Amino acid sequence: MAKKYNVALTTEERQYLEQFTMTGKHAAYQSNHARILLKADRNQAEGSWRDQGIKGALDLSVRTIERVRQRFVEAGMEVALKCRPGAGRKQAVTGEAKRI
Repeated sequence: MAKKYNVALTTEERQYLEQFTMTGKHAAYQSNHARILLKADRNQAEGSWRDQGIKGALDLSVRTIERVRQRFVEAGMEVALKCRPGAGRKQAVTGEAKRI
């Protein structure tokens, strides 16, 4: 089946992501998302990697790879590098908040 969300990076985007993965302090998920985009790029000389190949190389789930590609196509690179809002552990409700 053909991929629904194809990643096509510009030269500037590819350089930014390569620099992003090699320098600076970033959360691990952000570096993983950048690596996903680099491997999924169809404009590279070898063509894009298959999701199973990316999964094996980065030790990530196929669903994560699909979501990052989808967010890149629909909303752009900055959104694809971030976690979606509301993700993560929810804060515990304190006694004061329970009474309201």
